[in-house]
Amino acid sequence: PSPAPSVASAASAPAILSPAPAIVAPPAEAGRGGLGWGAWLGGLLLLGLGAAAGYLFAQRRRPAKGPLAVPAIERPRVPASASPPRTDAPTAPAPPPAAAPAPVSAGEGLSLALEARQLSLTLTSAALAYRVTLTNNGALPLTGVTVAGDMISAHASLPENEQLATAGSELQPCHEIARLGVGESTQITGEFRLPFTRIRPIRKGKAALFVPLARLRVDAAQGADGAVLLTALVGQRSREPGAGLQPFRLDFGPRIYREVTQRVF
Repeated sequence: PSPAPSVASAASAPAILSPAPAIVAPPAEAGRGGLGWGAWLGGLLLLGLGAAAGYLFAQRRRPAKGPLAVPAIERPRVPASASPPRTDAPTAPAPPPAAAPAPVSAGEGLSLALEARQLSLTLTSAALAYRVTLTNNGALPLTGVTVAGDMISAHASLPENEQLATAGSELQPCHEIARLGVGESTQITGEFRLPFTRIRPIRKGKAALFVPLARLRVDAAQGADGAVLLTALVGQRSREPGAGLQPFRLDFGPRIYREVTQRVF
């Protein structure tokens, strides 16, 4: 049998079962109070982390290289009224101001003024929006005031007495005013409507022209000297001072004319 190994031979054999950790300092160096190489490694790691943190902080404070990206700034919106007017730019001629409607009176009592405000053409009719001003210029109050009127189409084929407002004209009742004191004025608004079947167009080449006539009759039961009659030619206002009224084009289709005025006969 083989002899049992001695203690000396076991001590001289290499230790392979429990190797010492690689980062543990030898007892002899630890006993002398010196720092082991593991402690030095830890210190170096701490220094490295501190240096990295300082570098990142410095990079955040350092201005970026190259041009800065400036965000787009919207220009202030200045209202058109705040801009100074240009003196060198040509300006379009403004239309002449509308003339005040001339009043028509009967004696020294009741006076009447008609103002055409707008003409509308549709597929079925023509409509004239108007405003009437009534004034009592007499010495007595007016009671039972009635307003009648209509709109017709002027045409050369019609006799004059069928186009002008007369005492015998069959006009439609429009307004009633119970009382109008001495020196008192009142305004009333309304609309005259004329069906297309009753419009007499005036042909000029390929154009179909419409010349409307507004007719009014105002009477009072007491206080007036008689009925007030008014016939007004309605047309488009011209941009040239002193020019005549322009007729309305039927061949242009439905539309609204707002630049209208009147001429009283």
